[in-house]
Amino acid sequence: MRTSNEDVVSGLEQGEFHLEYMPIVSLTSGDCVAAEALIRWKKDGRAVSPAVFIPEIEGTPAIGLLTYWLVEQVAVELGAWLRAHRDFHISINVPPELFGRGGLQYAAHHAGVKDLYPQFVLEMTERGSPDHISLEGLRSARRLGLGIAIDDVEADGLSLVLLARTKLDYIKLDKSVVDQIASEGLIEQTKEEIRRVAASGHPIVVAEGIEHELQAKKLMELGVQWGQGWFFSKSLPVAAFLAFLQR
Repeated sequence: MRTSNEDVVSGLEQGEFHLEYMPIVSLTSGDCVAAEALIRWKKDGRAVSPAVFIPEIEGTPAIGLLTYWLVEQVAVELGAWLRAHRDFHISINVPPELFGRGGLQYAAHHAGVKDLYPQFVLEMTERGSPDHISLEGLRSARRLGLGIAIDDVEADGLSLVLLARTKLDYIKLDKSVVDQIASEGLIEQTKEEIRRVAASGHPIVVAEGIEHELQAKKLMELGVQWGQGWFFSKSLPVAAFLAFLQR
């Protein structure tokens, strides 16, 4: 059964959605420096995978509702932590069609987190295709101090060097890239691109889906600065995430 706008609205009204936080760790220091906020849905006692319901509601009003709810929920759960730790960042996934429509700014204003703009990172997938309004929204987000990341960058996708020349703050390498690094399946040209971008220091390169120590070691050898994945921690509900930060 496909997910509809009505399903999402009903789920929000019934409190079926919650957030989990995926720690993002400095590969050199081991410190947790950021986190990605992830939407989780439990309907009728059963978890609904984001890989299933997110694609089904992309391009519909439901994706906007969920994104705005996410901003408000982060404010409730982590607003105090973020204000006490101004060097810590929270990433949220934002569909390209929401950029430039004003809704995110309204949600941030409503949630009382305008002062936290420099600590929020808006993640947009490489596979997205923002229109001219969305691109203007990206420019506006940068003027407000929000960080911009491009997500799910694959080895056979856009050139990392070309991406690095755009006004991005973070490039997030897809798990498929991490898997190929450990298995020596990544071509030398791509490795060299990762080295060049990471060595420049900006944008920061973040590797997703790190599951083994060998992967982390190989990424460090390429100069990748940050990483996330089960090797460090699974995504955690807010109480467990705050406990993780204290450890």
